[in-house]
Amino acid sequence: MRLRSDFEAVRSQLLNRDPLTSFDDVIRSVIAEETRLNTLSLRLIPTDTVLAVTSPRSTRVSSGSSVPPATASSTYSRSSVICHYCKRPGHMKNQCLKLQQRQQQQSS
Repeated sequence: MRLRSDFEAVRSQLLNRDPLTSFDDVIRSVIAEETRLNTLSLRLIPTDTVLAVTSPRSTRVSSGSSVPPATASSTYSRSSVICHYCKRPGHMKNQCLKLQQRQQQQSS
């Protein structure tokens, strides 16, 4: 009796073991490979399925700060935003108190 070509990898692994394995180990290995091959053939996902994912790109906010699109609205996470003027976290450039104070000093 001969194994199908699907089992060639298991066959070569078993024959190259030193010392040769017991008959019970051979049967377990062949059954495990048969189970693995059956699982692969029963997959419901077609082989021509493609998953396409886009990476988030930054958008320009009117203040000139660059934030991800998900945070461009007023619901941004304060801890993830860094001011491009003072380099401190928690606010954007258009909300920076240091910049507003400097602009007021220059205008007066």
